This record gives sequence, structure tokens and C-alpha cells, in this order.
Amino acid sequence: MLLDAGIVDICITALKLRVKLPEYEKCREDPEGDVWEAIYYYCVSIVGHVVISCYWENNKAKVAVKKQIAFSDFVDACLAFIRDDPPDYVASAIALYIFAHLFEDNSAPSRKVYHAGVLPKIGYYCHKDGCMKAMLAWYNKGIKIHELEAIAEHQYGLIPMAGLAMFESGEKAFNQKELLLAAIHWADTLQQCSFHCISHMAQDGPRLRSQIVGEPVTMKSFQKWLRSPICNLETRAIMQSCLRVTNQLLASDSDTFAWKLMDDYKFLKYLEIGVYYPDHNLACQFMEVCSKLGILGGIFKTTVANNEAIMRAAGIHMYCMYEHLRVYSLAVMALSVDVQGGAKNILKYFGPDKFLTYADTFDSKQTSVGMKASDLQNGLRKFSRRQLEEALREYERFKPPPLNREKARELKEEGNTFYKKGNYQEAITRYSEGIRMCPATIKEVVIDNMKKSKEKVPKWYHLPVSLFCNRAQCHLQLKEYQSAIYDCDEAIIRCHGINTQTIGKDEGNKVDPLRLKAMFRRSKALYELENFFRAAMDVSECLIQEPKNEQFKIHMEKILLRIRYKRSVEPFSRCDECSRGRGEKLKRCVQCTALYCSRECQEESWKKRHKAICKDFLEWKAKLPKEHKEGEESDDSPEDFEAQEKKDKVSKKPEKKKERKKKVVKKVDVEKLQNGLKEAEALDE
Repeated sequence: MLLDAGIVDICITALKLRVKLPEYEKCREDPEGDVWEAIYYYCVSIVGHVVISCYWENNKAKVAVKKQIAFSDFVDACLAFIRDDPPDYVASAIALYIFAHLFEDNSAPSRKVYHAGVLPKIGYYCHKDGCMKAMLAWYNKGIKIHELEAIAEHQYGLIPMAGLAMFESGEKAFNQKELLLAAIHWADTLQQCSFHCISHMAQDGPRLRSQIVGEPVTMKSFQKWLRSPICNLETRAIMQSCLRVTNQLLASDSDTFAWKLMDDYKFLKYLEIGVYYPDHNLACQFMEVCSKLGILGGIFKTTVANNEAIMRAAGIHMYCMYEHLRVYSLAVMALSVDVQGGAKNILKYFGPDKFLTYADTFDSKQTSVGMKASDLQNGLRKFSRRQLEEALREYERFKPPPLNREKARELKEEGNTFYKKGNYQEAITRYSEGIRMCPATIKEVVIDNMKKSKEKVPKWYHLPVSLFCNRAQCHLQLKEYQSAIYDCDEAIIRCHGINTQTIGKDEGNKVDPLRLKAMFRRSKALYELENFFRAAMDVSECLIQEPKNEQFKIHMEKILLRIRYKRSVEPFSRCDECSRGRGEKLKRCVQCTALYCSRECQEESWKKRHKAICKDFLEWKAKLPKEHKEGEESDDSPEDFEAQEKKDKVSKKPEKKKERKKKVVKKVDVEKLQNGLKEAEALDE
């Protein structure tokens, strides 16, 4: 209706005017600011409401409306706001929000963005600190009335992307802290929309992909995010967007981006961590990256096939309930069968004891991409027959007992009894026997009303997860931390992808407690091994589920104190008590590395937990080698490459000076020798 009335055309005409006020008009202190800036904002906002409202219509109407706006002059008019220096912050956020929706069905706008030369600016907004810096610069200049209205109406930004966030209004009076928090949410909007725009641009052919890869600001933004820890819902959403773009760039025929990932960004180290991440969507995207590297072939395929951490993750993910993750895991192993060393890792982590009984656990049908687990066995027979036959003979010699659910439950109870008595080794034996006998899933009869047929469908079963969790706890008690981590990996991954369709009838209330137990126990084991990077991500996921759990908070604070002391760059810039304080100057504890946004938070934390944690930190710090300095990078966690580069530059400067001095000395010595020879010749004459 608005389109038919020509409202959108009027808005586009107004946006194209670009009226610049004289300097003397700009200097006047007007609380309403530049009138034309308000007009531009309202015009962009009207078009944004039209685009989002079409999601309420049928699919044909949605596509038609978006196409009409995409091929109009709206994109060109809005690009001027992004290109301006400094840019119109709120208008740019809404414009990129609209672009992200227009790019879904149309490639023409993404080409306009590329030709307009604004890719570096969008790449800067993708940077971990870029949006925050732009927001703070805008915030400190003073917020105009129309911008305040926009923030008051959408105090949580314009997220989610494909939702109706622009209609979720809730105006209220803000104090200064609440206003800053709302502005930070808008910074998150700008960042996510920038990622979505680049993601859609990467889908529009190899030329645009090569331009994105060759753009240094954008690539630096990806590099920064790919090596960052995931500590809350915002960073998780950004990492998903970043990995989506990464997978699209790897889909190109050129391997330029793959070389950047592996050589320049040292991404393999982060890939080994990411495939075990407790969120199934992120784990799936990391595994997709592994499969894309395998498809590229050559050294990339060999690197993935010979990486034990990745191949082990692929074997374990075959038992998760998320089909896409199983498909990518199967693809990674299938691509590795013809690589030297690949078959060895496949048989180690998905050997005959797994693939021979897999059809009894999951559907034996082909997946959506036409693969099934038996194809892996055929590939091993073709490329590594000798290794496969040896593994089959070994399997026949130590053939596991038949699967028996009731017996596995009895063994679990026996293990629990031994654990209560403190006999952890005997408890581990019972749990291990139970794991060998326990089926990974349960088959339930499902009636298909459309086909009028019945079939047995695999559903999630809590018993194997519980057995792995309990065995991990025994390993923790015996200080066998690496074994505890391996068992928690199994338990967490088997909880991936659980929903109403994949869970058994009586299993619904058992998922979250078991998953939280496994994540927390893995975090404790990683903490003991001083792998603080991974430990922080696991307990952060626990806090996302239960933000008020005091046990999780205590453990998180212990990790934060150590990770801040070890690393030169602050990965968790927020208050340790209330988890706020983004964009503010945080106060540090006098004795340790704890951070607080206010005196009240510091006093509250001291009363609850920080007194004991601070004392524990000082004792740990005293045990460190004397030559260790604050900010020195720990060896177990992924390096902070920017900090390392700065250290290298500083360390190289004195060497250069020394070399110059040596060269000068050599020149002086040569001159002396020449003078001496002349004097000697003169004496001889």
C-alpha cells in the first residue's frame, strides 16, 4: 500500500538531496541538531519498516517488495551515509540492517556496495573493536533528539536479523548508564548487519569473494574474531556470522583464503578447539570449515586428515543428534581415506567397533547429501585394505559384549556405589563396562500419518551420557585431567541437536543437567591443566544457561584472574560481578586482576566470593617462575598474534641498532687499514 502510494519514492528522493548546511548554521547550538539529518533518518526508517513488514505477507509478495526496493536508487542513496566521514551512526545501522535483508534474494545491491568502495568501512564495523569505537565517538559528541527517539524505541538494537525487531518498541526514560547500554546494543546491530552484508556478498561469485579476501581491513576483522574466546550470547552470534563468511570464502575455486587461514592466521589451533565447542551450531560450522579444507585437497586435506584432535571430534560427532553435524563429520572422514595417515586416524576414532554397529544405533539410510556410514568402510577397503583387515582381526579378537540396556544400567549403579565409598578406580572399571554395553540411542516407533506407516526412529538416550559424566568425575578425583576432558567431550557432543523430534519420551528433563555437569567438569579439568582459554569458554556456556549459579561464577572469576594475568590483551572486558561495563572504564582490584564497573559491585563481590579467590590467586602467582611477567602469553592457549607482533618489533629494534654499529665499525677499520698501507708504502719509498 505504501509502495503504491509512492511513499518509498518520496523517501528515496529526499535521501538523494543531500543538503549541506552552511558552517555558521552548523555552529549554532540547536538541541534538535541538523534538521536534514533527522529527515534522512526518518526516510531510511520508513523504508526499513516497509522491508520488514513484507515478512508478514506471503513469500511472493516479500520477494517482489524487496526486489522493487533493491533495484531502486535506495541503495545508492544510503551508501552516501556509510561513506561519510564521520558517518551518520544511527542511519548507517538502519541502512545496513535493510541491506542485509535486501541481499538475501538479490545480488545487484551487493555489487553496488562493492563498486561504491565502502567495503573497507563495512569491514571496519566487523572488527571486534571497530563498532564500539565508532559508537563511543558518536555518543561522546552528543545524541540528537531523533537519534534518542530511535534508541528509546529499540533499546535492544535491531537484532535478530530475520525477525520483526523494528516493531518491538518500548520507549522509556533513560539514565546515562541505560543510554550507553542501549547504544552498545546498537553497536552490536551494526556489527552483525555488517557481517551479514559481507556474507551475502561472498555468495555472489568468485570475483566478489576475491575482492573480500584482498581487502586488508575486512580480513583483519575476521582474523581478530576467529581467535577470540566466546564468552556470551553476543560473541557467539558474531562468531557464527564470521564462520558463515569463512565457509563461503573457502567455497571459492581459489585457495588464497585457505592459505591466509592456515599460514597467516594460524587457524588450525583454533579449529582444534572449535570442533569441541559445546554449542552444536558453532561446532557444526567449525566442522564445515574442516570439510571445505578437505575438499580443496593438497596440503589442506593432508593437514586435516593427520590432525588427531579434528579426526577424533569427527568420530565422536557421528553420535550426536544433529544431522548436519553428522554429515560434515562423515565428509571429513570420507575425504581422509586416501591420505597417508588418514586411515589410521579413522580406524582409531571410528573403527570397526563403531561403524559395524552404527546401523543399529542410527538410521542406515543415506543422508541428505547421499552418504552413509557404510560408504566409509568401502573407502577404507579400497585405499587401506591392509589396515582395515588388521583392525577387523583385532575387533574379532576382543569383540565387545552384545548391547544390553538393563545390564548397562546395573553397571552404572555399581559404579555409583564404588564412587560413594571412594574406590574411584573400581568405579571407572564399572562405568567403562557399562559404556561398552550401552546403546547410544533408543529406537521408538513413530507413526507417519501421511504415509500411513510405522517405523523405528533413533532417539536420544541419557544413559551413555550419564556414564561418561560419572567416569569423568572419577578421573577428576584421581587428578587424571586429560582423561576427564576426553569423557566430557563424549558427553557434551552426544547432547548436540536435541529437540522435541530427537529426544525420547521420558528423557526431556535429563538433558540440561547432564550437559551442564559435563561442561563444568571439563572446564575444571582444563583449569587444572592451565588451559584457561578453553576453560573460560566452557564455564561461559554454563553461565549462559544459569547466569545466577554461584558455583559457576566462582569458577569463572578464578579463570578470569589467571587469563588476564597470562595474556597481554583483555579478552573479557566486563565487570566480574554484574557482567556489564562494556564501553566504560573499569576499576581493577588492588591485589589482583579482577575488574569492576563500580564501587558497589566491588564490595558485593568481596562479600560473596572475591576475598577467598583473591587469596588463592596470590598463592598461585607466588608459585610462578620469577622470570614470568604479567601479560606473558601462556603456551597452552592460542597466541595473541597482535601482541606477539608488537613484542617482535620491540625485540628487533635493538638488534638493528647493533647491526648498524657493527657496520660502522667495519667501515672505520677498513679506512684505518687503507691509511696504514699508504703510510707503509710511503716509508718504503
